Amino acid sequence: MTTNNRNSSWAIATHVRATCNVDGAVLLDIDKGLCYSLNAVGGRIWQVLEAGDGKSSTEDIVDGFAKEFTEVPRQQLELDIESCLRDLESKALIMPSGRASPTKTYKNKS
Repeated sequence: MTTNNRNSSWAIATHVRATCNVDGAVLLDIDKGLCYSLNAVGGRIWQVLEAGDGKSSTEDIVDGFAKEFTEVPRQQLELDIESCLRDLESKALIMPSGRASPTKTYKNKS
């Protein structure tokens, strides 16, 4: 992850559109024209990010999942959630809150 601080909040990039259901989520990067799919757990992480509106930290997400998945060791939840967030960040689908979303420059072809 770009940031090692688990208390850093995550924001969804403005160029991403998503649809979620119980089976997971489909993400569309409208700038790159790429589609990504998330499994059911990844889709739940995405929903937490959407609901948090840039205020959900890795620790918040782990805390929420730990309450529901009591049979899964917390350390495993941390590893899996951090891995998912790292993957989403590497594709520029999310970023640490406070970091500006990359802007596109368009050249006028007149």
